[in-house]
Amino acid sequence: MRAGDRLLAGIRGLDLTVTAIQAKFKFGGNKKAPVRERVAGRLKNGSAADERARSHLLRRSGP
Repeated sequence: MRAGDRLLAGIRGLDLTVTAIQAKFKFGGNKKAPVRERVAGRLKNGSAADERARSHLLRRSGP
């Protein structure tokens, strides 16, 4: 018997089903204005979710 054979016997598999996903928008308020503006520019022509993220970013950035 090899040393690894004992360890292999202890391995168990899991079958998980995802029932929910929770996400958090990370604002990145510690980034400088030029970085936030560059990110907002890249989100400009994206999906509807990108546009919502862009709007949120611009709202939080202030004047």
